[in-house]
Amino acid sequence: MFQTFTAAPGPSAHRRRAAPGFTLVELLVVIAIIGILVALLLPAIQAAREAARRTKCVNNLKNIGLACINFESANKYYPPSSTSANDVSINGLSWCILILPYIEEGGISDSVKTFVDTYRKNNSGKDPDVYDAGFAAANLNGLTIYQCPTDNVTEIADKFNNSFRAASYSGVLGSYKSRPGPLPCPGTYTDPNYMKVQCVTDINIDGMMFPGGATKVRSKNITDGASKTLMVGERWYQLRVWSAGNYYTAKQGSGINTTAPTNVPCGSYSSSSKNISLNIPPNPDLNVVGCYTLHDNAKDRPTMASLSTCKTPFNDMPFGSFHTGVTNFVRADGGTISITNDIDPTVYTSYASRNGNEVFNE
Repeated sequence: MFQTFTAAPGPSAHRRRAAPGFTLVELLVVIAIIGILVALLLPAIQAAREAARRTKCVNNLKNIGLACINFESANKYYPPSSTSANDVSINGLSWCILILPYIEEGGISDSVKTFVDTYRKNNSGKDPDVYDAGFAAANLNGLTIYQCPTDNVTEIADKFNNSFRAASYSGVLGSYKSRPGPLPCPGTYTDPNYMKVQCVTDINIDGMMFPGGATKVRSKNITDGASKTLMVGERWYQLRVWSAGNYYTAKQGSGINTTAPTNVPCGSYSSSSKNISLNIPPNPDLNVVGCYTLHDNAKDRPTMASLSTCKTPFNDMPFGSFHTGVTNFVRADGGTISITNDIDPTVYTSYASRNGNEVFNE
């Protein structure tokens, strides 16, 4: 028996099937679907990134709060908003400099102290200004703890184009409720608890960051409770050189006061800390409430609006952030809080006060 074999068909026996592929219409549909998916996912990715940045910002404030508490543990009083230089129109050292040893930046702190001591020795006891070239090494240090990741303005320049690192955080001087109303210089306002201050028409005195350093805020002075008192919060416009504290324009007597002013002098201006006003919520429109515009990054001092539209004093310029709807603060107990833009004004000003003895002056 013979088995019949049939030869396999050759290439010419039938046509090979063409490899599968996309038509132009199919390709366009796929591209459109990918575009829609990206459009849907991008906001979620951006929201996740902003959530991470906000978490880092809150962590910065937490560490700042702990540094202030450690300062208090070592010195038995909380850091002042600023030292007061011993002559007019000289910016004192901000609280950001004063807490450097407590954020593991003792090297910068030591270099600042050495420069100040040397400057005083060579200038008949006069204090240097933080804008002095001798502070350049400190001013150019980009300390991430003082920079909110959502705040992308990390470096600013003064009118002489000298560079400075910007801070995203400001101390809380106190609340609108502590103001005594019109008070001609020289004048005094006495806090019922423990302090006497000169001419406080510009700076509130019932907060955690008392300016000048002569009067000290101690734990016993926080009668409202440390968990209910704001200490440091976010602020995103000029002036905000991280090393600059406050300065004053009226002398205390004649010549240089080498012991520094004993109280807050008349005409004091604070860059490192701000008042919280009953009339100004967090994150207001600066074109509505203030004299100082948002972004003048070419100069440290911002553009000033005409006096006819100037509604807010320098020390009252508001707290605010680039986070949607909220501004982050750290309280006197080291805990953080996110305050919404629509917070009740009375609650907001109450948070700014440490002692609850204020009376409204409306």
